[in-house]
Amino acid sequence: MAKPYSLDLRKRVLAAIEGGTSHNRAAKDYGLAISTAIGWMKQVDEMGSV
Repeated sequence: MAKPYSLDLRKRVLAAIEGGTSHNRAAKDYGLAISTAIGWMKQVDEMGSV
């Protein structure tokens, strides 16, 4: 099983997206799949936190 991403990484990616960086660019900058960045942002929108 793969190790989960750290909370710190999640917060940095989300801060970049909220700061105006595209999901695509943030994912590439942090070495993630685009779907991961989109999923995290969707989770924040729906639940209010990662």
